[in-house]
Amino acid sequence: MKSNARKMLFQAAKDLIRRERLKAQDEAIEYEKKIGGDLNVFIKKELEDNRRYGRAKIVYKVLLASETGETLGNESCVSDDE
Repeated sequence: MKSNARKMLFQAAKDLIRRERLKAQDEAIEYEKKIGGDLNVFIKKELEDNRRYGRAKIVYKVLLASETGETLGNESCVSDDE
C-alpha cells in the first residue's frame, strides 16, 4: 500500500475502534440501568462478539507494527474460518 492509503486505512480502523467502544459503553450503561451488573464485563463481551471491531483491531495492529518495524511473531492476521 502507498503511504496515503495506509494512513487512511489506519485512521479508518482507529475511528471504527473508537466508535465501537463508545457504542459498547452506551449499551452497557443502558444494560446496567435495566438489569444491573458489571459494566466492564458487559463491554468486554460486546467487543469480543463484534466482528467489525475485531477486524479493525487487527488492521490497526498490523499497520502500527509495520510503521514501527515491529513484528507480530507467529500471530496470524486472518483466522482460518473467515
